[in-house]
Amino acid sequence: MARILVVDDDPMILQLLVEILNKPGYDVRTTTSGDEAIRISEAWLPNVAIVDVVMPGKGGLETIMELRQLVPKTRILVLTGRVPTEATVLDELAASFGAGSVLRKPIPNEVLLQAVETALASVERSDME
Repeated sequence: MARILVVDDDPMILQLLVEILNKPGYDVRTTTSGDEAIRISEAWLPNVAIVDVVMPGKGGLETIMELRQLVPKTRILVLTGRVPTEATVLDELAASFGAGSVLRKPIPNEVLLQAVETALASVERSDME
């Protein structure tokens, strides 16, 4: 079963994403903190991490950089509520930090699931067992 970590400082967003990701049967864990995301990842080794960019404390880009070093096989998707102009800059910045797709809030269910499926398709099968 694929392991998905969702990191967002908004508990309502976390709840919504868990509901969407639970339907296909993913094993989902959440946190509102970049530091906690690192701790979870060390022990749990997620296949995909969905990380909000703007968070108090350790921000999303710093979290992404640490995840990239700690769990290099984990595919990272960026989540943002920024306007399109800012999001374009975030696309480039996130890619330079090792993240994959940038998902914009509010995110349609099918867009989220497709992004996760695409990320998982690039993970070796043995990494999910």
